[in-house]
Parts: sequence; C-alpha cells; structure tokens
Amino acid sequence: TYTLGLHSLVQCTSTMTTNISLPAPATTVEDERFSCDLVANAHLHVLFLRTVHIAGVSLRRPSSESLRRYTDLWLPLVASVSKKDTGAAADNTAGDITIGLIPPIDIAWLWHCHRLAPFDYGRYVRKKFDLLDDYLDASPPFSLQHPDGELAQCPSIQNQNEAVRRTQELWAERYPD
Repeated sequence: TYTLGLHSLVQCTSTMTTNISLPAPATTVEDERFSCDLVANAHLHVLFLRTVHIAGVSLRRPSSESLRRYTDLWLPLVASVSKKDTGAAADNTAGDITIGLIPPIDIAWLWHCHRLAPFDYGRYVRKKFDLLDDYLDASPPFSLQHPDGELAQCPSIQNQNEAVRRTQELWAERYPD
C-alpha cells in the first residue's frame, strides 16, 4: 500500500464532451500580476479533466500499479531530470529537458491530485528527493499522454509527439524492464 498524502481524489461527475476551443491569449493590465495566462490555463485544466474523465481514469480508484509507477518511477524520474536541469542551468548549458516530460494518463491524474495539496506535496518531494527549493512542477501544466501512448494533450508544446517520444525514451533508459 502506498501513502501519498493525497487527501482525496477529485471525481468528475458531470457530462463532458471532447470538444473544447481554446481562446487566443488575451493581454490586459491584469495579466502583468500573474506569471501565466490564467484564462488559458483554466481552459487547459478543463480539457485535462475532460480527458481523464472520458478515459475513465477519474472514475475509479487508482490501481496499486498506477500508484507504484507514480511514486517509485515517475517522481524519481522527474526529480533526477530536474536535478540535472538545475545543474545545467547553473553552468549555462542547455537545461530544458524537463520542459515536455509528459506523463501517461494514469500518472498525470495522480500527479495532478497530489499537487492539489501543495504544501503536503512540496513537503513530500523535498523530503523524499532531498530537494531544497524544487517543487517538481509539471511543465507544461495539464499535459498527458493519451492511452494509445502516441498523442499528447499539451497544446503549449509545438511538437507534442516529439515530447512524448522523449519522455518514453527517458523512461525506457531509466527503467529498462
């Protein structure tokens, strides 16, 4: 049994469709107070929730295998890449590998739910991975691999299939079995 500090899993119970149109980012005076476009991210969040709901991931308890993959495989992968990325940034080498790590749909859902309790999540990853300031954030937010493993939901990345391929290669390199 895995304990993640997940207070509860969000259950999406409304009827959802796969059609959603994302508005063009609006620029207003209020945008300068935030580090991201809140309206665009809200639309991405709704699209993410619809996708996991339609796939049935949010409608059932996570399997012990999904929990194991999340805690024992995904988070350590992101932490190791994040540490490499931080080191690369410190010596001015290219360090953008964490941008575009796109989790499989079941892991994306668990990661999303875990981050809904940001203080507990931050405490967990700092303790488990001996991180001082890192948060292990999703970049890009609300991204996931569809169950077929090929397509990704990450409109902020131009080459989505390349990002999925790179994530799968890193996973296979680290976890060959």
